[in-house]
Amino acid sequence: MSNFIFDKDTWQEIYSSIRKNKMRTAITIIGVMWGIFLLVVLLGAAKGVENNFNRLFGNFATNSVFVWAQSTSMPFKGFQEGKTLTLKMSDLENINNEIEGLEFVVPRHQGQALAVNNFKTGNFGVFGDYPELDKVQKKDMVYGRFINDNDIKEKKKVCVIEEEIYKQLFDKDVYPIGTYIKLNDINYQVVGMYKQGLIGSGGPQGNIHIPFTTFQQVYN
Repeated sequence: MSNFIFDKDTWQEIYSSIRKNKMRTAITIIGVMWGIFLLVVLLGAAKGVENNFNRLFGNFATNSVFVWAQSTSMPFKGFQEGKTLTLKMSDLENINNEIEGLEFVVPRHQGQALAVNNFKTGNFGVFGDYPELDKVQKKDMVYGRFINDNDIKEKKKVCVIEEEIYKQLFDKDVYPIGTYIKLNDINYQVVGMYKQGLIGSGGPQGNIHIPFTTFQQVYN
């Protein structure tokens, strides 16, 4: 192989062939370059889609399923089409009993709240959550912790905020853990802050998580 590469006659033959077939050589070069260009573009686009998907959903368990209630699309048992449905805690027990292979069934409440810290305010999505949510949607904590079992048991008025909310409600370099913010005129102690995860899951400006039982007590 090395003798073929360094053989003078071989290169002279190649050069002679190129001179005799200039058009074909040019077309071949353009075709190869175009093919390489398309390959680079397609690989870059695929990597970009992969990175964006991981940025949006990378913190979610890949085998997770989300269920929420909407309106009926047809009459059923005497109810007219368009009846609004509401999921209940009894539905949680039925899901656990009737579907095999489930590791976690994590209920959530969702709403909106006006958050206030001194003179800074903003409207944010508020979720009532259990500690198990951190196993389904792993939080990349910057400070503090996520909701724990004691928060649930004692219905504590604590909250975990997204980094974007910190930027809007707190001055730069302020340590948020232990401070208080008002959600709809009720004080909550900040016990954790995490980096942004799924975009758009709780509103355009970020998410606030409070204990599920606290949400039930305050908003129901």
